[in-house]
Amino acid sequence: MLAALRERYQPPAWAFLSHVRNQTGYGRTTRTADGMAMSLYPSRGLELHGIEIKVERSDFLRELKDPEKAAEILRFCNRWWLAVSDPAIVQPGELPPTWGLLVPKGKGFAVKVDAPPLTPEPISRAFLASIFRNVVDISTRISGEEIAALAAKRVETNKEELEMRHASSLRYERGVAENAKREAAHLRETIAKFEAASGVAIQSWDAEKIGEAVRWVRENDSSVLRERLAHIRTVAVGIIEVVDRAPK
Repeated sequence: MLAALRERYQPPAWAFLSHVRNQTGYGRTTRTADGMAMSLYPSRGLELHGIEIKVERSDFLRELKDPEKAAEILRFCNRWWLAVSDPAIVQPGELPPTWGLLVPKGKGFAVKVDAPPLTPEPISRAFLASIFRNVVDISTRISGEEIAALAAKRVETNKEELEMRHASSLRYERGVAENAKREAAHLRETIAKFEAASGVAIQSWDAEKIGEAVRWVRENDSSVLRERLAHIRTVAVGIIEVVDRAPK
């Protein structure tokens, strides 16, 4: 609930404090507001909002029976809100006329009943001292609920980051696989063209010999090749003539 209120009253427009007492010390009855929010923009009126949190209907009903409890801090506020975990906690006609009502919506709150503007009293020294005490102690006054909310938010952020990295990795792997398929298809097409043009079927067992033959042809100038073939033909013709002249 406090985490949701912090989402509603975010800096730099707002300063939010939790568990603000009406005074320091224990000289008389102390009252505590679950949340206090101060508007920091003069254009928005520099309003001070007080918030009471209720998670059970029975607790709300006890609050209604003791109006002085909220009035002790409400008198210093421009607006006063009741934030509930379930809209059913407050039945029609039960909300005090000077209160607004905040109900859950997603990870935050939505306004179900707008808080009417109030005419606040000047802040007393006792209440001001309590606000300063809250600010000084804020680093050590984070509640277990807030810690859990912050931890859950961090876990969710880490989960989203991991999911994004995993999705990116999958896209990369799919890209590599598609490139490999395209290269393999291009290689098969090239081999098929070579086999069709040369009349030679490339098999794994004779691939090396075919490669050597191709290299030999490429490395030897065509004119030299023709001269060698002509020489071989001359020799062959001479042998045939000798054979023909031999006695039968």
